Amino acid sequence: MEEKEIDAAETIKEAESVKQSAYRERVELLKKKKMELKAAGAAKCRKVSDVVKKEPSHDESSSDSDTDENFAVDRRA
Repeated sequence: MEEKEIDAAETIKEAESVKQSAYRERVELLKKKKMELKAAGAAKCRKVSDVVKKEPSHDESSSDSDTDENFAVDRRA
């Protein structure tokens, strides 16, 4: 009887070890995937910011036309 209990305990221990190993592999895979997604997101943000920097802003290009506007005020009240 004692030998069966020892064998059962060893079997349980081995099964738990296999489960833990699979769990660790899954965690490492998810960590790697998370890092890849962060890197891809950062690259996308850099790409978008580079495009924004290259485009002329409307504020700069329209600053000359701001002085041409008529700011007349109707004071007949």
